[in-house]
This record gives sequence, structure tokens and C-alpha cells, in this order.
Amino acid sequence: MAELDIETRRALNRLNLRFESAPPSKPPKPNAPVAPPAPSPVDWKQAAKEQYGGYFAIIESVPEISDLIQKAVQGDWSDAKFEYELRQTNWFKTNTSSARTWDTLKQTDPATAQQQIETQANNIRNVANTLGLSFDDATIMTLAENSLRGGWDEQTLQNAVGAEGVKTAGGMSQLSTGFIGQQLKETASNYGISLSDQTFNSWVNNIAVGKDNIQSFNNYALNTAKALYPGISAQLDAGQTFQQITDPYRQTAARILEINPETIDFTDPKWAQAVTFTNDRGEARPMNYNEWGNYLRNERSFGYEYTSEAKQRAFEVTNQLANLFGKA
Repeated sequence: MAELDIETRRALNRLNLRFESAPPSKPPKPNAPVAPPAPSPVDWKQAAKEQYGGYFAIIESVPEISDLIQKAVQGDWSDAKFEYELRQTNWFKTNTSSARTWDTLKQTDPATAQQQIETQANNIRNVANTLGLSFDDATIMTLAENSLRGGWDEQTLQNAVGAEGVKTAGGMSQLSTGFIGQQLKETASNYGISLSDQTFNSWVNNIAVGKDNIQSFNNYALNTAKALYPGISAQLDAGQTFQQITDPYRQTAARILEINPETIDFTDPKWAQAVTFTNDRGEARPMNYNEWGNYLRNERSFGYEYTSEAKQRAFEVTNQLANLFGKA
């Protein structure tokens, strides 16, 4: 694992105090020697993710703080500089206020604080269930208190739950088969695009922790479909999905080839010819009805010659030839 430089550790540890109640470490003595900061590794963000897990994903999902950490690392800020800049952010002002309110409540009315934790824990369970995740009680209670102390809004809470899920292989598996994964698969299918496991998992991870959302994936799917099928760009821009555009071709092919329409996959190049056809002038456009019918009947891999329609046509042609030669 890559090591984090001193300033990155300071930035993240200082931010972590806003979510955790552990007391800050004692400052170094005035005359104590301080080692010069090591140069920031190129992959310092990856190192931070590995070291701080889901917590760093939550911080990274807050643009104001993510930008601040980036500046602190690149500018080799001192503790004083970082502290000053942090105090100017809306995030700091909101979180320190909510933390003070929460700490006071725990001291003066612990019963009410506990009731709020339990209510928030049920809310977190519901959010987790929606994402297809399940956590043990200890994790849920920790998230509940951290969210109350940090004053998290619903989006930040959902990001935190997702970030907790992506920390383990089991959690990633649950997210992939849960709401987020199903949404991505359905959208990819609607736009006729295929996703590698790596791309799919990356989108699941980013949406779970709030770095992306379903709408940004929809835009990705639309732009990818337009690049793959330029002949139907106008229809895609008009709001039609790949499935809607190809459905008439699917029904025609099923009838002519006498096959189940559900077995037809228009992401397969031989079927995709319906919407990736290029005419003699080099123009990409969908096939018209006659072109599609002729293509289906003449492309041997479709097996049209074995259909009852083909056999009937062959019978009719044979009879015509026979009649031509004078067969009674």
C-alpha cells in the first residue's frame, strides 16, 4: 500500500475529528524537530482510500472539502494554513455546530440522544435495504451516531451507507445485485451497450459513495449508444431507447425467421445491421422494411431456408418451373 504524506495525514485526521469523538493528539513541543514532509505520491488518493476506507469516500464526495485537501497536498500547507482554510468552509461551520449541539445533548439528556440514535439506526437500515445492503448492529449504530453528530443530510447519509458497503467484497456483491446494479443493467440494456465487469463495478462503487449518480450513468449510456449506432442518434436524442428503436425490427425478424423474439440480441453485430446499415453513399442509417427483409432472407447464418415460408416459396418456384416445362 502506498504511504500517505504528512500533510495528507494531517488533513484527513483533522477532518476525521469532526465525525469521531476521540480527543485530538497532543501538539508537538515547540522545539521538537519536525521532519520535512515527503513529496506527495501520485496515487495519494488511492493510498488514502486504502488507509481510511469508506470515511475518505464520504469526504471526497463533499466537493468543498475534496478540493481543500487537494490544495493542501499540492501546496504543502502547514497545520495553521489548513486550519484557517478549513474554518472558512460551510462544511466546517455546519459540522462543528451540529457536533456541539449533539455533544451537549448527550451530556444533558442521554435518553433523548439514545432515542434519536435508535430512530436514525432504523432509517439507516431502510437506506441499506434499498441499496441491497445489510450491516451488523454495531456498524449501524456507529453510522447513526456519526450522522447525528455530523449533521449529515439524506444524500450524505446515503453516501456513507454506500461507502460502508464498498469496503468489503461482500458489500460490493450486494450492491451489484441490489438496486444500483439492477438500475445500471436495465439502463445498459435499454441503450444496447455492454459493460465490462470493471466498468460496471466502477459505476456501482461511484454511485454508492455519491461520486456519480444514476442520471450521470444514463448520460454515459446515451452517449455510448450514439457512438456505437450513429444512424439512430437523432432518435436517441429524441428520448427513444435502443430497445424501442429496434423492437419493430425484432418483431419482423421473429415473424420472417419463425423464432422467439426474445432470443434476438441487437448488440450482436449481425443483428445490429438493422440500425448500423451504410448505404452506397456512405451514409449511416437504419434499414427500411424491404432492406431488412432481404437481409434476413439472404444472410445464411439466420437459417431462413429452413422456415416454412422459405419451403413454401421453394415449392411454388418448383411448380412454376415444372409448369414451364409442360408438366401436367
